[in-house]
Amino acid sequence: MYRFDHSLLIERPLELRGSSVPVFGPDGLPTGVVVPGTETRLVGTDSLGPDSLGSDPLISAGRTDGVVISGVTISGFILSATTASNEVLLTRVQNYSIRNNVFLAPGNFGMHSIASSGVVTGNFFSGISTGAIFSGGYAASPSSVVFQGNRAVNNVLGGVLLNGASLGIPELGDQLLANVQNNDLSANIAVPGFSFGIRIFTLRRDIGLPGDTQSEGHVHASVTGNRIVGNEMGFSIDAGFPYRKVQTPRGPVCDARLFGID
Repeated sequence: MYRFDHSLLIERPLELRGSSVPVFGPDGLPTGVVVPGTETRLVGTDSLGPDSLGSDPLISAGRTDGVVISGVTISGFILSATTASNEVLLTRVQNYSIRNNVFLAPGNFGMHSIASSGVVTGNFFSGISTGAIFSGGYAASPSSVVFQGNRAVNNVLGGVLLNGASLGIPELGDQLLANVQNNDLSANIAVPGFSFGIRIFTLRRDIGLPGDTQSEGHVHASVTGNRIVGNEMGFSIDAGFPYRKVQTPRGPVCDARLFGID
């Protein structure tokens, strides 16, 4: 077991490989169990500090100066962060591969891919807020992702979320191309009326964070062959929190922005 007080930073092409060997079920999807004796556990401590999206992630791939990197692989780990932190965050990373990992509680998001492209397969997500989130990209760092052969079940909010905007960075990425195929996205029921198997935000840009002037987002998704049962909502498409209270110097007010779906 390896404990981290600070994020493990990846700022160049790198293969980060653990020894965990996942066990797959009769349906060909991971069960969340690994072969005994093969475990490589990465655990985040409460010392993970805050950033613009909450707390620092357990693993952060991408550069803070906006330069795009390519060729990052993360495989063979059991990951547990903190209740406020993501377990894997990829920002402006092209040609990534997230394979054969187990994402467990405590943790906020299992993984969040922002303005990044790659393949996510053979992973197990459970007991966290949302299994996987994919946010939009732009011409210099597009978002084209494949989420295939994973199991994201029994999470607090949901299995997988697609967002047409590049959340948390100043670049106005407004395009997400996603292939969500042959996954189990079931039994996400912890928050009645809000938990989901798969959810699509046309656009989410939080007021006060970089890029909050963005007005358009586009999600082009192929969703086929998935098991989506026993969720509060199986499938949801919405504007991305178009109506909610936000904090201003005058106190909480309703978000005045309007969004539509074409």
